[in-house]
Formats: sequence, structure tokens, C-alpha cells
Amino acid sequence: MPHITPYSEYTVRSTCRLCGGNLSGSLVYLGSTALANEYADETSKEQDEFQLYLVQCLECDHVQLPVVVNPERLFRNYKYVSGTSPMMRRHLSDYSREIVERAGWRPLNVLEIGSNDGTLLREILFRDPHAHVLGVDPAVEIAGRATYEGTLTLPTFFGPKLVPYLRAARPAGFGVVVANNVFAHIDDLNSIAASVSAVLHDNGIFVFEVGYLADVLDRGLVDVIYHEHLSYHHLMPLVPFLARHGLRVFDAHRTDVQGGSLRVWASKDVWRPISSRVSDLLGAETDMDPERLTMKIELLRGRVTSALRGSVACFGAPAKLTTLTSIIGLCYDVVYDDNPHKLGKYTPGWHVPIVSSERLAQDNPDTLLIASWNFATEIIERVRGWGYRGRIVVPLPEVQVL
Repeated sequence: MPHITPYSEYTVRSTCRLCGGNLSGSLVYLGSTALANEYADETSKEQDEFQLYLVQCLECDHVQLPVVVNPERLFRNYKYVSGTSPMMRRHLSDYSREIVERAGWRPLNVLEIGSNDGTLLREILFRDPHAHVLGVDPAVEIAGRATYEGTLTLPTFFGPKLVPYLRAARPAGFGVVVANNVFAHIDDLNSIAASVSAVLHDNGIFVFEVGYLADVLDRGLVDVIYHEHLSYHHLMPLVPFLARHGLRVFDAHRTDVQGGSLRVWASKDVWRPISSRVSDLLGAETDMDPERLTMKIELLRGRVTSALRGSVACFGAPAKLTTLTSIIGLCYDVVYDDNPHKLGKYTPGWHVPIVSSERLAQDNPDTLLIASWNFATEIIERVRGWGYRGRIVVPLPEVQVL
């Protein structure tokens, strides 16, 4: 059975990771859960649990987790890969086009922080075959595979220790620095922002994408809250934070990926025009109250529980399934997934077997809950095409029974 982990495995922040301000007390408490990507090798394996709750900065309003788990434990054996989903590949393809178009000069010099399996960098190379790309990712196995497949990826954490090597490789700096979702994963954001500024060309672009707090609150996306996601960003605190590191936000816009994300563009170039979309977003960020998630958790629990019938299985073993299982108290027999890194393992904490999606037709459960709901359309089309005619439940953003 899981157990509460001793303090040697984590720390608890008392100040805001963006501005250093004081933090509120717990606004949304989600209990204790296993680490969302720490898949077990066997059902008998004991796993640690960590407290999971949200707080807010009393000065800049940044919403965050105060419990910080050792990043070596979180990311060295990371299992998520971007390339397994056609929908994510399409998103990254569109993203690469925007990067190439906005960067302007050729050949491009691109550094991606948290480059995962290199999908975005390969898309950039497809659009500009003369580009120079470099990835940095601490997941040793995934980084090694990306390098083997042709996208050079340094298997380490990005930060001040890496800056001298990157500056030696690109003395004038990189024309584009990309960081997708990693701004949600890092505790010491000040050192990361300073390091980005240090390796970015004076006229270069820093672009990053993170889950957007407005979508989490408006759509009740409570399952995106887990220990890897230390920050739940909105633009208001990010603008002054980046400015303190010489990075001026010149554009920002929302995207639909992962249930709702924010893409932010910044530069050291003070003459670059600022898009009206920045002020539009800032003006819309007027109701950022995380406490309203508590009521949405209760509604979600009741609606999902009442939708389940007979034997239950899940499709997809994303990190957010750990939180969803915990807050709802879900009971299911098996999880189907396409990620080869997860097959044959067991879900964190609950130890439900993860098997190939090809098993679905054989098992034919009465109810299939789409845990990877951000890819629900794609998944439903696939499983119906395989002949599955049972009940399908999509838990978020709104509970759907199909």
C-alpha cells in the first residue's frame, strides 16, 4: 500500500516561485497521491504518496503547488512522449510553422528545453531543412532515443550550469528558444528565465506554452493538478516576472491543446511591437479564484460515478488519471494505452494493469472511460472503428456519455 513520504524526498515552499511573495493557505486540497508518472513494475510495489494542494501568491496572484518533489525522481525516467498521438503531432506541426514564420532569418538556430522525443524539432527541420536544432531533456531514455533518431538531445536539466556550454556552442545566442510545458514543471523559474535570457540572441524569440489557469478554472480541469505541474500560469504575473530577466512579452494567445493552453512570445528586443492580444488577455484575467474548483470536484465526482455501468476500463494512462482516480475514487479493471513505455506496468498508487489498446476488442468492457479526454475525438473514432459498442464516458471538460 502507498505511504506518506518522509521529508527527505521533498520540500515545501513558503514563498512564491515567481515573485518571492508570501503564499496563501491551502485553497484546494486534493489529499495525498502517488507521483502521477511513477508507474509501478508490479502490483506489490509500495509507492510513496505526497500531499497535493494549491496555494496562491498574496502579491502577484500566481497559483502553484508548494510541495516540491525532487525533480530527479520526477523526470529522469519520464514516460510521456509527444509522438504517440496524431493530434499532438498535428499541434506541434502547426506550432513549428508559426515558429519558422515568426523567426524571420535563416538558417534558424533553435534550442528546445524539455524537447521530449524531438517531435517539434523534427517538424521545424521539415519546414527548414537547413535549421540547426538542439534539444535538452533530463529523461535519459527518451533523450537517447531522440538523438539516435537524428535530433541531438542533451540528457540533462536546463539551467545555469549548462549556459557556458550553450554559449560556447552559439556565442551570439540562439535565434529561437522553445519551452513547451516545462514552465509548469520547474520550481526555480528565476534561474531558468535568467538562463534563457543568457543563451538567447539579442533579436531572438523565446516562446513557451503552458496550461492556462483560466481554462483550468472555467472548465474544471482538476485532473491536470499533480506534482509535476508546480505552476498554473496566467499572463498577469508572467509579464513582470519575465521583464525582470530582460524578456519582454510581445504576444500571447490561447490554444486548445491539452484542454486549454497559453502560448507566450517574448524577446530582449525592446523595439519589437506588442500585439493587442497581450492587453486583451490581461483585461480578461479578472476572475482567477482557484477556490471554485472545490465545488467542481464534487460535481465531477457525482456525474462520473453515476455514468459508470458494469465492468469499467480506462483508455489512456496519462498522468492526470492518477489525480482523477484519487478525487473520484474510480474503480476500474484495466487501462489501455499505446505508449510502449507504459505497457506491462501498473498505474501509480492504484496498481491497475496497463495493457495494449489492442486488448480492448478482446475484453469488451461494459464502460470505457476516456482518461486521455484531450484526445477523446481521436480515441472514440478509433475504438468505434474497432467494433467496440459499449458505453463510453468522457469525464472532462463536461461529462459525456456516448
